[in-house]
Amino acid sequence: MRHRLLPGLALLGLAVLLTPGCASQTGPPPTVTGTPAALEYDELFDEPADEDIQDPYERTNRSVFAGNRNLDRFVIEPIARAYSFAVPRGARRAIRRAFVNLNSPSIFVNDLLQLSPKRAGVTGSRFVINSTVGVAGLWDAAARMGIEGHHTDFGITLAKYGVDSGPYLVMPLVGPTTARDAFGDLVDILMLPQTWFLGPTTWVFVAYQGGDGFTLRDVHHDALVALEETSVDFYIAMRFAYLTNRAAEIHTMNGEAKKPVEADSP
Repeated sequence: MRHRLLPGLALLGLAVLLTPGCASQTGPPPTVTGTPAALEYDELFDEPADEDIQDPYERTNRSVFAGNRNLDRFVIEPIARAYSFAVPRGARRAIRRAFVNLNSPSIFVNDLLQLSPKRAGVTGSRFVINSTVGVAGLWDAAARMGIEGHHTDFGITLAKYGVDSGPYLVMPLVGPTTARDAFGDLVDILMLPQTWFLGPTTWVFVAYQGGDGFTLRDVHHDALVALEETSVDFYIAMRFAYLTNRAAEIHTMNGEAKKPVEADSP
């Protein structure tokens, strides 16, 4: 799910560096002796052209975005700080691993729907091992055995079958998404065990940040703060980061793009 917010936010770091330059292109191009300078589009460093972004509800999205920021600043942020202060880092990581483990049933079903029985087998094995040997997922015992996990969701499943992303949306509390991914999130939430045993607190841990609650916010807090502080337009920066990261995630899971090649260790 949207641990996509922006859950693997590696691209947020990239967006932190790039956003000021991207946002500045919304105005007229610079001129030299009265002649407009040509701006060459760079697919790596520039935000996609406006016509490539489906954001017909931008005015409403910006209003919801502002409301989410205020909610985060005055409600979620104080609670998250208290959580970080009261719970040691090691314990927070263990809790985060437990929530990741609880996402396994949803991932398993989506693996099957994507006709990937091998990945489904890996997901199922990890869930059984981590739920038992890993003490309810607090310890990633499967990874210690060389069984690495992966993420997928119903939005990616829909994309695999050719469903268009639809318009970009900013949902109350949940944040950036698209019409396709919003529906996918709802389906995934219904497959999460925590949806059924958390009761009234579900919206804190499930709806907020895609099922991982404050644990996910704790992981990405610094990156989000840095992005906001360095962005000319935080809305555009978040839209760019989400859509870029999401597209890469979908392409990778559907085998349409190779994962980045890591440099060899010295």
